[in-house]
Formats: sequence, structure tokens, C-alpha cells
Amino acid sequence: MEKIKLIEEKLVSSLNALNFEADITLKLLNAALAVISSTVEDLRAVIAISHPSGEEEVEFFKVIKPRVLAYQFFYTALFKLESGKPVGPPELIREYYHKKLLQGAAYFNEHRFYYDYYRFGSNDLDQYLFIRGASLPLIPFAELGPPDKSFSTLLDYTFARFISIEMLSDYISEKLGYSDNQKLFNSNVHSEKKQRKMRWTGETVNLVEIAYGIWLTGQINNGSATITDIFYWLEDNLQVSIGKPHRRWLDISKRKRISPTRFINQMEAEINNRIEKEIAG
Repeated sequence: MEKIKLIEEKLVSSLNALNFEADITLKLLNAALAVISSTVEDLRAVIAISHPSGEEEVEFFKVIKPRVLAYQFFYTALFKLESGKPVGPPELIREYYHKKLLQGAAYFNEHRFYYDYYRFGSNDLDQYLFIRGASLPLIPFAELGPPDKSFSTLLDYTFARFISIEMLSDYISEKLGYSDNQKLFNSNVHSEKKQRKMRWTGETVNLVEIAYGIWLTGQINNGSATITDIFYWLEDNLQVSIGKPHRRWLDISKRKRISPTRFINQMEAEINNRIEKEIAG
């Protein structure tokens, strides 16, 4: 396994030297894909002549191979993202990036069973999902890669997709955060009255419900504010770190035993309760 790790380290070093994210061109994309393809073949050759233990095989197909394949998926998707970016005002570009974020979230939702397995670091099914030739019936269908029983398992390809989509989502989130030099609200305008600093002390997931409620109902800037804009605004004004919008959306959308709008429902109940008390006199 030591040789395999050295091969991966060489790949990362080579990709860093290309600096593709700083200069997204077809020439550099082809160079990056060539390096990745060569690395995959090197890994295939090592696995073909080695006899890894069950634990080592799981580590390779659950962690190492998906990380390598993820670079291939990520760089290809990144090139398509930037080459397809529309020409127009910042609002149009932000909307374009945001739609791409939602596509990533849709993939996670489509493969929710496996994404939760990946996301929470589960391992109880590893002997079925990351051992060559193993099979596990009666579970949701996963996206399968090219058929190669000697160099693939049930979930290595899907895990690579998860990693690459998270990489692309983080890239897009950075772009959304810095795509405009102006804040959502003009920070140079100050009230004449000295205001007390306010800090959010509740659960951050409650703010996620509020943020998505504001965004989905188009309450700010005539609906042109993106969910990332709203997250940054709430973080700045309430002195709190909420996290990446696409990941926090999964925190509420995946709820099973409680409502996705638990906090909003709680607020509705408290408002109605106060009104009823005032009416009762």
C-alpha cells in the first residue's frame, strides 16, 4: 500500500504544478487528464500483482481510487462549467453558478442512501461495497462505472462522483462569494443610532431554514439575491458561521422523523399562541 500512496502523492504534485484552476484552458485540461489516466493505469498495475488484505482492499477502493478518479470528474466538470458560463451582468452569472450548485445537490439526493453512507463515514457494509466480486442485494441502485471486475467494486465510482461534486460545489461557492465586489447590503451606510451587536445563539440549522425560506420566497433584492448571498449576510450580521449552502440544505431536506421546517413550524406556533392569548385578553 505504501507504493500506492506514493503514486497518489505524485499525482497531486503534478496537478498542483499544472495550476489548472488558475488557467482553465482545454490544453491544461488535456494535460491534467493525461496525468490522471496514467496514474489510474499505474494503480491498476500495482493492484493486479499485489495481494491486499481485506482492510487494505477496502481502503483502496473506498478512499484512494475514488480520490484519484474524483480529479478526473472534477477537472472535466470545471472546464465545462467555466466554458459554458454566460456573458452578462453579475446577477446572470450568479444565477448560472447557483443552478449548477442545485444540480450537485440533486445528485446527492438521487443517491441519498449511499451519500449518507459516504458522508457519515459508515463502514458496516464495507465488505460488500468495497471488495471486488462482492454483491449486496436489496439496497438502492448505485451508479456503476466501467465494468472491470479486477479493478472496481460496487461503490468506488459513486464515491468518486461524490468527492468531485463536493469539490465543484466548493469551487462554485467561492465564486458566488466573490463574484461581486459589493456586499448584499451597502456596508458603508451606517445608522445614526449606535446599535447593539446581535449574535445568533440558537442552532445554526434553524438559520438554514430561515435562509432558504427567505431565498425561495424572493424576499431580498426583488428575488435576485442568491442563497449564498443570504448566507453571507446572515453570517456577517449575526456573527455566526452557517456553512456551505448546498451541504446545509441536505441537513434539513434529509430529515425523516422531524419536519424539514421544524423551526419555522415552531415560530408559527409561538406567533399563533401569542395572538390567541391577546384575543383571550
